Amino acid sequence: REMVRAGDIDHLVAERVWQELARGLMECQPSRMFAVLRACDALDHLLPELVTSAEAVMPVLDLAAQRHAPLTVRFACLVHSLQKPQTEAACARLRVPVECKELAEVVAREQGSIQACTALGAEALVLLLERCDAFRKPARLADILLACECIAKAPLGRYDSPYPQTNRLRLSLQLAQAVATNVIAANAQSTGTSGPKIGEHIRQARIQAVAAGL
Repeated sequence: REMVRAGDIDHLVAERVWQELARGLMECQPSRMFAVLRACDALDHLLPELVTSAEAVMPVLDLAAQRHAPLTVRFACLVHSLQKPQTEAACARLRVPVECKELAEVVAREQGSIQACTALGAEALVLLLERCDAFRKPARLADILLACECIAKAPLGRYDSPYPQTNRLRLSLQLAQAVATNVIAANAQSTGTSGPKIGEHIRQARIQAVAAGL
């Protein structure tokens, strides 16, 4: 409170602020840190973007902690309700690591599609996996899905209920990954196809594989 009253809170080094926030996020009940920051009026200075939504996101953040989620997932849960400019401003001000920033952006952008993915067809599923960059970074998909699961379950208090979205997207990725992309590319090149058109051939093959396997 003294630091807030004296204005010292506005002159803290960004890297130190992020270090302390990251430590708090990785505790077993991260919401306690934010409750203290709000109580001493420090949250308005450190994370002003979060002031109006902090109460709503705390259960999501605590659920992520209960699931032993990594820092990237917990940060995504913290800022998932913010608009993109707000998230970008907070990340720039606090110099948030790239991997945390990128996962938060994907989760914020795609959480609606992921929640609805049980009703999506093969083409929409493949396009969703592409937007999540799941073919280049398949391991990161698990973190994206964990964040979306916490976002979906925490407000309802149904922590142990099934989350079929995870199985559907994991299976879709496995089916799409089984496509021999190198063979498709070679065949396309042999007929004079090049560039983006090869990518479209691969996409169509993945869509067919997902449609056949689901």
